[in-house]
Amino acid sequence: MTYRYVLKLDIDWRPDDGWIEEWRRARVLVLEKMYGYRVEHFYIAPSQRGFHAWIHIASKKRLSDEDINRLQFVLGDDATRCKINAEKIKNGLSDWNRLFSRVIWRRKSKYYVRCEYCGNVIPLVGFVRKEECGGGDG
Repeated sequence: MTYRYVLKLDIDWRPDDGWIEEWRRARVLVLEKMYGYRVEHFYIAPSQRGFHAWIHIASKKRLSDEDINRLQFVLGDDATRCKINAEKIKNGLSDWNRLFSRVIWRRKSKYYVRCEYCGNVIPLVGFVRKEECGGGDG
């Protein structure tokens, strides 16, 4: 039996096209020679800060969500995205492997809100209470 998966990589830098092609070939070699998967398709598209890659692979064995996240990390996916994905997997979210074209996570904040749709905790950056800025109406 053959299982098919899509690996998603977020690279926050846009090097010259020659570098990207060499990077792409290196990923194919790692997946096929080191892991024994078959790369069926490899798509690259520009993103706001670099580029996104979708790698369609075929495997003879079933891969867990943790296996896919680890593979994405090994292939160069953004480390913070991998960390967030690991937490989503640990918490049982089925839609953990999304690529976004805008920033959805920021460093520490004093105030947070929970998304009613997905349950993710979102830090509110740049927000302060009235008391902290002297109160008043404006």
